Amino acid sequence: MDDSKSDQGKNPFSSLNQIKVRQGSSDGPARVKGSDAAVIDTGSPIASVRDAVSKFGGSPMGSVRDAVSKFGGATNWKANRSPSMERQKSLERVHEDVPVLKKQCERAEEAKNLILKDLNRITKLIEDHKLNLEKAQKEEQQAKQDSEIAKRRVEEMEKEIANGASVGAKAQLEVAKGRTLAAASDLQALKDELNTLRKDYASLMKDQDTAAKKAEKTVSATKEVEETVENLTIELMKTKASLESARAAKSEAGEHRTEAAKARKQDIFNLEKELKQAEEELQKLNQKCSSTKDYSSKLDTSTALLHELKAELAAYMETKQKSETCENLNKTLGEQDKNADYGVLAAIATARKNLRKVKHDTDKAKTELNLLKEAGTPLKSQLESEKLALETIRKKEEMLSVTVASTESKLKRTMAEISPIQAKQRKARADMVEIFEKLQKASEDADEAKSCAKVAREEFQKAIEEADQAKSRADTIEGKLVAAKKEIEAAKAAENLALAAINALQETETAQTPKNKDSRNFITLSLDEYYKFNKQVHEAEVQADLRVAESVSHAEAAEQSKTRSLSKLEEISSELASKKEALEIARQKAEKANERKLSVEQELADRVNHEQQLSCKLDNRNISPRVTSGKATKSKNIAESEAVATHSGPNPKASQVSNGDTDSSSKGKKKKKKSMIPRFFMFLGKKKSQSKGN
Repeated sequence: MDDSKSDQGKNPFSSLNQIKVRQGSSDGPARVKGSDAAVIDTGSPIASVRDAVSKFGGSPMGSVRDAVSKFGGATNWKANRSPSMERQKSLERVHEDVPVLKKQCERAEEAKNLILKDLNRITKLIEDHKLNLEKAQKEEQQAKQDSEIAKRRVEEMEKEIANGASVGAKAQLEVAKGRTLAAASDLQALKDELNTLRKDYASLMKDQDTAAKKAEKTVSATKEVEETVENLTIELMKTKASLESARAAKSEAGEHRTEAAKARKQDIFNLEKELKQAEEELQKLNQKCSSTKDYSSKLDTSTALLHELKAELAAYMETKQKSETCENLNKTLGEQDKNADYGVLAAIATARKNLRKVKHDTDKAKTELNLLKEAGTPLKSQLESEKLALETIRKKEEMLSVTVASTESKLKRTMAEISPIQAKQRKARADMVEIFEKLQKASEDADEAKSCAKVAREEFQKAIEEADQAKSRADTIEGKLVAAKKEIEAAKAAENLALAAINALQETETAQTPKNKDSRNFITLSLDEYYKFNKQVHEAEVQADLRVAESVSHAEAAEQSKTRSLSKLEEISSELASKKEALEIARQKAEKANERKLSVEQELADRVNHEQQLSCKLDNRNISPRVTSGKATKSKNIAESEAVATHSGPNPKASQVSNGDTDSSSKGKKKKKKSMIPRFFMFLGKKKSQSKGN
């Protein structure tokens, strides 16, 4: 009884009115504002818990916003969305400009091919003109030979006339002279036409040289345009890769933000719900404490009454023994004394009644005591369970402080990793501006090359027209040469006829006339006429020689220009072949780079999927139930992901907490939620381990 009094006097619920929660742990430092401890009052738990939260980390909304801003660099998604849309629009413009530039390059190549075709056509025309010139030279040589033969025959005829020829031979000689003069005039006309042809040929060669220079300029311009297009495509690929990485990082940051916001809302809801449950349980405990106090006071009064009754019972037993002895004495004394002792018997009867009442009261008190003992045992068990729950809550709060410190350090690391990504984004913006300027310059250069190609094409068309005109002139000259040749042949035939007639006349004269011939039949020429005739013949020979020399020099100049044009064409064709090979090599390189990029993207996607599957499996294996808040499960998931990523041993405190939380697993399983934060940290840890291994 004394032990029960001492246990009841201690009042175990007196220590539950105030609970002290210590900040920090042995594993790592915790942030402290103000004092080292936060007191939670059970009378008003919600206000005290809010004060404790404000002491631990200031405003919870601000800390969550800071954590969200660390993942993406800014809390305002709409403000970040506008520059990304501008970047996307500029990228689309660049993509639209690239095929236009490619088409312009193709058009420049087509213009270049047309120029080459025109050059080939001009070379063919030059070859035709050269053949025509060779034919003209041969005809001139033949005419020269014919003129020499005619000169000799004329000399012979003059000698014969000097010796004494007939009047008919003289007439034939005059006819031959007229024909030679006509042939000389025709030769002069042919010479003039040849001079005009040579001038046209020289102008054509000049036009060809200018066209070749313009073609070289257009080829160099197309080269520059192709190089700029290749450089721009390479820069485009680089900026596209950097933009894709930035977009992926931004999307991951957005997912982390949304998940953090959802987890925060869920944690707040769970905290409010658990706080309400704690308030209800505390009210019930206060009611039970008040009832136990009433029962203990009743028990004290009943024990005091019991002691009094025991004392009365002892006194009554003594009086009873005395009364029994008195009865025995009375029996011996007789019935005489009965009337005298009537008052004593009445007192004894009342004492018996009182004794029965006292026995009945003691039985009631014993039953009530047993009931109180039976009611006290579950209260003691509840007290012990509440003490265990408080100890587990304290341990979990210590673990939460440790995990908060670790998450803060990891958030700092992620901020350090995100800062170079932001720098890359800024660099990508600057590169995009430069690329846009370069594209504008390339488009301007392409327009200039296009205009140059148009001018060259027009000049080539003019050269083709002039070449056609020269060809028609050469055809007319060739016809005139053929006519002159025919006239020369006719003159030859006339000379032959004249010679035959002279021979016949001489034979007849020798046969008819006597040996002494009359001087009347001879024709005499003066020296002036003879010298005049010789001078004309000599001038005709000199002119023929000059024509032949000029035609030979023109033919040589044409051959030299032809060789030059052929060498230029060969150089241009070799340059075009080298350009085509370089373009094919660049295209192959671009295709290989695209294939490598696609393969790297596929590998990254496969890695991310594989790591997500692994993280899902690890989460399914190692997720512990939520007991007090959603933050506890987050901290456990982060600790588990760190353990998996670094391949280190398990934390003994985490194992103790998970063993202590098995009683409340049925509530936590309903509110399981996969978090992307441990996956993100695990992905970073694996990347670091892979980079170290490499």
